[in-house]
Amino acid sequence: MGIGYLSIEAYTADEALPVNSARISVTDSSGSVLYTMATDENGVSPAVQLEAPDISHTLDPNDPGPHYGSYDVEVSASGYDSSVIRGVQILDQRHSILPVNLTPMAKGQRVVYTNEIAIPKNALEVASTRVAYTPPTLPRILPDVAIPSNVRVHLAAPSAWGQNVTVSFTDYIKNCASSEIYATWPVASLEANILCEISLLLNRIYTEWYPSKGYDFDITNNTQYDQAFVYGRNIFQEISVVVDRIFNEYVRRAGHKEPYYTEYCNGTTSTCPGLSQWGTVPLAESGMNALQILKQYYPDDIEIAETYNIKDAPQSYPGYSLSEGSQSDFVKAIQNQLNRIRENYPLIPQIRNPNGVFGYDTENAVKVFQQTFGLSADGIVGKATWYKISAIYAAVKKLAELGGEGDVIGPGATPPTTAIREGSKGTQVAKLQFLLNYIGMFYPGVESVIENATFDAQTKASVESFQTLFGLTPDGIVGPATWRLLYDIYNGIDENVQIPEPPDETPSPVYPYPGYILKEGSRGEDVLLLQKMLNQLSVYYPQVPRISEDGVFGNGTKGAVQAFQYVFGLDADGIVGPATWNAIAEKYAGISGSTQKPSYPGYALNTGASGEEVRLVQNYINALSVRYPSIPRISVDGIYGTGTKEAVRAFQRLFSLTADGIVGPSTWKVLVDQYYAVRDNQSARSVQSGSYPTYTQGVLQTQSASLNEADYSEISLTPDTDLDYDVEPAAYTQDEALGSEYGTGIESQITDLHDYENPYQEPALDNSNSGVPPTPDRGAIQPQSPFDAKQIQPTPAQQANQQSGYPVSSATGAKKQDSATSWTLYGYNASGASRDDDQDYRGRYVPVTPATPVTPAQSGCGCGKQAEVQAQTQATVPAQTPVQPQAQTANPCEGLDPLNALATILLLQILIGDGGLADLAKDEAFEALSAQKAAVKEEPKKKGCRC
Repeated sequence: MGIGYLSIEAYTADEALPVNSARISVTDSSGSVLYTMATDENGVSPAVQLEAPDISHTLDPNDPGPHYGSYDVEVSASGYDSSVIRGVQILDQRHSILPVNLTPMAKGQRVVYTNEIAIPKNALEVASTRVAYTPPTLPRILPDVAIPSNVRVHLAAPSAWGQNVTVSFTDYIKNCASSEIYATWPVASLEANILCEISLLLNRIYTEWYPSKGYDFDITNNTQYDQAFVYGRNIFQEISVVVDRIFNEYVRRAGHKEPYYTEYCNGTTSTCPGLSQWGTVPLAESGMNALQILKQYYPDDIEIAETYNIKDAPQSYPGYSLSEGSQSDFVKAIQNQLNRIRENYPLIPQIRNPNGVFGYDTENAVKVFQQTFGLSADGIVGKATWYKISAIYAAVKKLAELGGEGDVIGPGATPPTTAIREGSKGTQVAKLQFLLNYIGMFYPGVESVIENATFDAQTKASVESFQTLFGLTPDGIVGPATWRLLYDIYNGIDENVQIPEPPDETPSPVYPYPGYILKEGSRGEDVLLLQKMLNQLSVYYPQVPRISEDGVFGNGTKGAVQAFQYVFGLDADGIVGPATWNAIAEKYAGISGSTQKPSYPGYALNTGASGEEVRLVQNYINALSVRYPSIPRISVDGIYGTGTKEAVRAFQRLFSLTADGIVGPSTWKVLVDQYYAVRDNQSARSVQSGSYPTYTQGVLQTQSASLNEADYSEISLTPDTDLDYDVEPAAYTQDEALGSEYGTGIESQITDLHDYENPYQEPALDNSNSGVPPTPDRGAIQPQSPFDAKQIQPTPAQQANQQSGYPVSSATGAKKQDSATSWTLYGYNASGASRDDDQDYRGRYVPVTPATPVTPAQSGCGCGKQAEVQAQTQATVPAQTPVQPQAQTANPCEGLDPLNALATILLLQILIGDGGLADLAKDEAFEALSAQKAAVKEEPKKKGCRC
């Protein structure tokens, strides 16, 4: 006989609240009470020892058993219905964790109800044939593979009546694995089986298999169709550790995006074309890893993919562990989240100085958190701990926000008597939706809804789930009986659950919260005030982009709000509720002299310094590096390291300061002044309205257009590979502001303009990591083909052209038509290949001085449309002295490419929102453009000239 271990976690509100002092009794199969105990303030009981059959019984498929010990557990607490879980399974040398979700009693309820759960045998012991229900054809699919925050599980066969429950994604996988296999198996075997369970679930979700058939759930717990899931059962810590480590990995075939349908069976009493669960054990014991095991059962081209598209996570895992000594915004985010979680889980020590430095207090808080939630208590924030903190933080925040919204909506003490149903709108529907979401936090059978004051299909489904759970006729109509029960359940929660007050977030006395949520589509004075505060904050926190102050909450304002939320560890949803407004107002009020530039901190910043002043210097340096490529981009981590010192030296050399790499009063003043000059378009090289660049036979041309700085920052151009680009479109400029020689100002370093301090700005140029969200710690993209970072010196012929007043191209000596315009190229080859291997590239051009319009070449054959476009775009630009034209070529169409005319039309349509083109993604637009290219080229040929 062996020994296993059991601990109980009692909680409510989707783990947002622990239930302390819950009473627990553990009995054996004869009814003898073995242990009585209680949960602590974090809702966790002590671990107790229980007898279990020797571990060897779980490693032999022919062993008749028993394979595990079986016990009954009863959990009760004042103000809650009690729960009895029968058949809790205990394995030798393994730690079993029993999570118990206690539901609050309704208002006026006199009798304590008992929710009873019976855990069936492990699926390995079930002798029935298992037939997987695979889709004969591919139904509708989602655009991307993502890890959902929750899974809706139907506790029956698809067409049979059964309750739907909502559980977190990781809890679902842990439950299935604990129900399907033994935690005593080798780690590689556990990984292989868990990857199958993850992939099967993601396949169901990705293909929307059940919703496409009209069902209101994602998967069933019927093993004839899906995989085993036992609501309320115990899980094993050894399985939990593996799931937390690989939860975002799945199986797919090479060249495919969708998760592979990983059919599997136990391999003894049931066989199938897929994986044998028992068969994985000897393969793991022979030394195979999970992928090698999977390839024994599935096609050879399968691979293990990973996604960091985690729904509802406040921010993505940085990609590396955080531990004592780490210093970054990621540490600060974790510190803020743990401090917020501590309000609900008081045994977690407070982090008194959440400054982004991982010290002893942070390590201690992490350890207690890990102990509370069954993680390895090493004090290190790896992927498993990061996302568990994120999940609990999201639950805590949601509960607090629901409570806050209740104060605003005011459901009141008396339930309405008017019936509402699908199609209804208004205040009563808003009350209903709030009640459903609030109750759903405590009762997993009630589906959540979007609070839009409209009784839509989702609201109807939620009402039906509520009515089913509480024994009413599930007709989806909210009449007097449903209203009364909604209020009784809601008021029971209010009476029986001790919901802690969130931390005091006192708003600025000058700008208090307006009393309603601001989000995309909102308008008015409150939005205007929000925009003004965000713009002033952008001075100190350049991660927050500057936006138009127009009183309209558009995409720009949403992006700025998300950036602020990200920087300060808030849920980055782009919605301004009480917490976000108060944080913005507090930070705004805290800026001394809110209309002034940041003042010198009073001491020099040098190697070893850290803090907000260093972060500010790093942000300003990076902002200036876009304008001055000789200044390298650096990591914004608030730590004054070697990279920061070298960047400061580059800045000092550029502006004739002592290049010692130390930010003293003089360097601080020049740095701040230059940042403001660039930001406000006041420097000698400020971005102003100019011309959009196009290509003609490799020579940079311009098309006049009145575009502002924001427009330029969004322009991208994708030349087609079958056009002749004989030269690289280098951006020569005579930098008079810096007094540089011709050629030294060439800015051809390939850099992604995406600001990695703001992960919510889509990096439109980067196709090499399609589907992978950017991470702020990536740093600048390194130079790649086709335009590697280099200084291209002009040839003697080019120098002669320069001296004669003509601009030059990069390699051929051909004269550029517009010497008054300098274009800086940013971008890189999407495949990393060089330009010579005929790959497309994506480039972006930003003008650095005002452009002079080009007089279009006149032609009577086939180029009229382009000339007309050029003439039309020039019509809005004041007349300027044209540049001396090049010598006329024999071909009157030489130098004109009809693709560029189409490109200009299309880009201008996108920028000004003409027709439906404004809704097209740029990549799709250029694909459409390329499809028209051949037909356009044919017209000039018919008229006898070459364009």
